[in-house]
Amino acid sequence: MDEKKITMNVRNDELSEESKTLISSLPSDKNSTGVNVCKYQGCWYTPPILQGVLNFQKNFKPQDTDIIVASFPKCGTTWLKALIFAVVRRSKHPSHDDHHPLLSDNPHVLSPSLEMYLYLCSENPDLTKFSSSSRLFSTHMPSHTLQEGLKGSTCKIVYMSRNVKDTLVSYWHFFTKKQTDDNIISSVEDTFEMFCRGVNFFGPFWDHVLSYWRGSLEDPNHVLFMKFEEMKEEPREQIKRLAEFLGCPFTKEEEESGLMDEIIDLCSLRNLSSLEINKTGKLHSTGRENKTFFRKGEVGDWKNYLTPEMENKIDMIIQEKLQNSESLFVMDVKKMEMNLRIEDLNEETTTLISSLPSDKDFTGKNICKYQGCWYTHNVLQAVLNFQKSFKPQDTDIIVASFPKCGTTWLKALTFALLHRSKQPSHDDDHPLLSNNPHVLVPYFEIDLYYYSENPELTKFSSSPRLFSTHMPSHTLQEGLKGSTCKILYISRNVKDTLVSYWHFFTKKQTDEKIISSFEDTFEMFCRGVSIFGPFWDHVLSYWRGSLEDLNHVLFMKFEEMKAEPRDQIKKLAEFLGCPFTEEEEESGSVDEIIDLCSLRNLSSLEINKTGKLNSGRENKTFFRKGEVGDWKNYLTPEMENKIDMIIQEKLQNSGLKF
Repeated sequence: MDEKKITMNVRNDELSEESKTLISSLPSDKNSTGVNVCKYQGCWYTPPILQGVLNFQKNFKPQDTDIIVASFPKCGTTWLKALIFAVVRRSKHPSHDDHHPLLSDNPHVLSPSLEMYLYLCSENPDLTKFSSSSRLFSTHMPSHTLQEGLKGSTCKIVYMSRNVKDTLVSYWHFFTKKQTDDNIISSVEDTFEMFCRGVNFFGPFWDHVLSYWRGSLEDPNHVLFMKFEEMKEEPREQIKRLAEFLGCPFTKEEEESGLMDEIIDLCSLRNLSSLEINKTGKLHSTGRENKTFFRKGEVGDWKNYLTPEMENKIDMIIQEKLQNSESLFVMDVKKMEMNLRIEDLNEETTTLISSLPSDKDFTGKNICKYQGCWYTHNVLQAVLNFQKSFKPQDTDIIVASFPKCGTTWLKALTFALLHRSKQPSHDDDHPLLSNNPHVLVPYFEIDLYYYSENPELTKFSSSPRLFSTHMPSHTLQEGLKGSTCKILYISRNVKDTLVSYWHFFTKKQTDEKIISSFEDTFEMFCRGVSIFGPFWDHVLSYWRGSLEDLNHVLFMKFEEMKAEPRDQIKKLAEFLGCPFTEEEEESGSVDEIIDLCSLRNLSSLEINKTGKLNSGRENKTFFRKGEVGDWKNYLTPEMENKIDMIIQEKLQNSGLKF
């Protein structure tokens, strides 16, 4: 079947009697563009596309070698189609071939849609043109509807997800603008309201995404769940993962020859959108111009369109719809913008909590004491998940600290040091320029194991893997199971820590409303009843660990890093096994990394001025003053004396001084 022979879509009056009868019995509505839609198996379709779905379900004859690209519209489908075609066909069509099919055909021609092309105009389309194995198809149908047509086949399904807000904006641009004159036929506000109701082509979005997420959990060999944001952030790792899933992994020779990078460049949105076929061509099945499949492809573009009220509304919907999905699936660059609720705790954690000492911290949160450290209930469950399920590697590197001791700074420095050969500090595309350090070095108990007992860690396939924690040493070591990985611990003067801790934990980020006085925070801190406290026990656990095994734990001090950054960063590099060469020192590489990772530079970056972590916390709240001695502006002489007495008592005979 030649796509170029199809010049029009099926009209409503060309529907079969069977389809008309079914449609008359289904829920119906109009979407934001005024098109009639009906709801079949929980998903909204136009009547003609529904007939394509029915034709597919009835007549498709799957092969176990088939590959199907699945997605909700505007989630990176075009990009994923190109990548899969290039990866699967690389032996026949090398990426550097001047006649590569992607140079003369739109990806939607090479991986045609089941319901919007093949089965749209024919109940039994001729599929002999796909005689070669593996056949490549695509769909926007939700998983349960697709599976009905696959009839138990074990073919491969690759699903691409994307941040709901970026999806919505891209969806609006694509579906609500006439391609000929760019005349807007639906406002973003109208599209937003219909999207939130779930009444949109192939919607509701959340049901669609969850259908494939659950499918990937049930059978990870059958369904690969991918994320647009991770593809943008780490394309090499994701394309390797994709090739392995499809049964055609890259050989060592291919990796060393740069083949992966060639495929990434060939399939980049920048390259595809610049091709003549995609600038002037049209899809003959719909008449849509190829150029409309390429817009920005950016992460976070939604911020230019959605009001704070819209953002809050859709966040609330996602929180409701995705709760209890037991997933690491996230709707933002690295995590779903919601916290676990107390009723999401498993029975084991709930039973344990009932037996532990409990209190409220100075922000009013319920906390409990486990292995000598205070946690919120949800973070404790993540700690337990980590201790039970983490599989350490001796090459792992873990950045550890008590909160507000310079963690963000040390994460940035460690990342820059380890990746300096691949990502020089002067690189305009350095990850630290577009990502908060907490994204690049995620926490065990606040990120990875917070949403899942067994999070997907294949994205950390490159060695060494970088993680972080606020757990005390003995609790961390239980999860490391004797591994000799490297642990970097940063400590700080207790009084500066307390002041920074108060600013961070006791102000609401939205309106800077103080929810605990400094005096109350001080008293609770001195009692040791604070998140991840007591401070002195935390610090001593790593201090003693560093004395017992200098090759396993490096104990650093914030004040020394401020006073002598060159010496400290060299010490850090040596501990990590990647010391600076004489040439690097003479070329100024050390100073370049110090400048890149300085709090002054990091705080000035757009990502850290306006961005947010997936917890909802604004990136800018991780940067305040970073000064030594700022505590003098907050503590009274009586407070100073009291905390000095406590520290003297707690640290006596330890050899540790601040």
